[in-house]
Amino acid sequence: MPYRLTAFMLTATALLFARLGLADAVRIEARYLIEQAVNDGEAGEVFAGFGPPVINKHGRIAFVGVTSENQQAVFSEQGGRLRTVVRAGQPVPGTGGKAVFACWNRWCFGKLVRGDAGQVAFFAKYRDPERTVSAQHESGLIGYLFDGEQLVELVREHARPTGELKGEFNSVSDGDYNLHMNGRGQVVLSLRARATFKNVHSRQFRVYRYDGKGLKALAHEGLAVPDRRRGTVLNGADDQVLGESGHVVFRGNLYLHDRRFRVNSALYRWADGKLTQVVRFGDPAWGSLPTHRLHGFTDVGVMPSGRIAMMVSYHDQADKFAGFGVYLERENRPFKLIARTGFRAPGGGDATRIESMQRLVTGSEGRLAFWASLVGPGDGPGKPANSSAIFYYDGDRLTRVVESGTPVPGAGGDVRFERFEQIAMNAVGQIVFRATLTGRGIPKGATVAEQRSGIYLATPGVGVMELARVGKPMAYRQGQDELRSEPVRSVSIGVHEPYRYDQVGGNASPINDAGQVAFTAYWRPAVDKAAPPEAQRRSDGGVFVTERTARK
Repeated sequence: MPYRLTAFMLTATALLFARLGLADAVRIEARYLIEQAVNDGEAGEVFAGFGPPVINKHGRIAFVGVTSENQQAVFSEQGGRLRTVVRAGQPVPGTGGKAVFACWNRWCFGKLVRGDAGQVAFFAKYRDPERTVSAQHESGLIGYLFDGEQLVELVREHARPTGELKGEFNSVSDGDYNLHMNGRGQVVLSLRARATFKNVHSRQFRVYRYDGKGLKALAHEGLAVPDRRRGTVLNGADDQVLGESGHVVFRGNLYLHDRRFRVNSALYRWADGKLTQVVRFGDPAWGSLPTHRLHGFTDVGVMPSGRIAMMVSYHDQADKFAGFGVYLERENRPFKLIARTGFRAPGGGDATRIESMQRLVTGSEGRLAFWASLVGPGDGPGKPANSSAIFYYDGDRLTRVVESGTPVPGAGGDVRFERFEQIAMNAVGQIVFRATLTGRGIPKGATVAEQRSGIYLATPGVGVMELARVGKPMAYRQGQDELRSEPVRSVSIGVHEPYRYDQVGGNASPINDAGQVAFTAYWRPAVDKAAPPEAQRRSDGGVFVTERTARK
């Protein structure tokens, strides 16, 4: 059960961060708590659980929540209040009431992204009695956009696409729910369809963009694409990302049309109605070893201007894996190498090298961050020879933000960072991440990652600030009251593989450009064993948003 903070507690917290060289402790606001009434729900309906929220530049959030009626629903802050966008059991518009939104495999709605004018896009499951239903798949998925007032159906599984490609969509998500939205409310998604094209039947990948007037196909399987080998066509198009400028970048799997001979993959950019090839499998690895060639594209981000940041894998002359590299596109010049496997890790001494990299995220022009594993001899107590770190590139210089084995700010008790699991960044370079922790200060019996994790905000030039940590009470504000939770038992931000939250502006992210972070935290209050079972509350917590913390 939360309790009020004394003035002494608040002052002590502020002094702690001051000693760490940081600003005063960031204030945390409870937006919605378990057992709080659902604003536009049924009488007596309250919240029973929350999925990780996403936040836009105005600080408004959207999330999937569970109510006391055991219903999942999509909620979005619109016009100063929380609105229920759609809930399980509700009829699917346009089906005459026959189909309803439904749940199976424990979820009904997923992959929320939002725009700055109140738009929310998401996937929803539905059940239609007129279709074959299986325990594994039920009826299908629908992609939706909520424009602030009404639901707009983007695509429905088993529905027919428009344009010259005929057939029906047999997978609206291609397995990993690729869905992106920029601040302007444009949406890009990849789909798989059972299609007919020029009387040839096939299952095709397609990349679509929604601009407010229906889906526009940007690329599809069998499309002739620019390439150094004539007759090259797309065999697959996926891993698309969308920039604020409307530019769409995706990875294309390539074949020679006549012989169906695979020529591997390339990155393509769709801009101003034109498709261009940016970089291709087998190209030289700029700035790397002469024997290295580009082999795969593992992560891609788009800057506001449309410039591309990418993480690639290398192969050597013997066609064996040779590591990873991070690159940034430059105007009318080759990509700039930011870091690669074998590089000396900034801030780690000459003997500490980058061993592997993953999870590239991008900010405003030229800014990016990534997670890397390191190898070295170790150079301090409690610092292992093999560790990991988050690195930040500000457009000029690569710096180390935080490293495993280093003390957690303000934790004491020999609590150290162990591993970094979730990472997102805003336009001004602030990085929010969830980390697992280790050390003597971790609660006894904490064996799994969720039981020994915390959420942290790194601000360039300032430092790392703890927002919430498992095993520690969390100070938060609700209205005019300053409260304090019981020891937290789980925390989460909206970054889950295979979802990619690498867009500028926070539209699909737990952090916005003002430095506000949205997250969920749960704690376990004391249980009154003398109370009847229905009165023994087993969990408490909610959705929380921090105050503005951005520094230009």
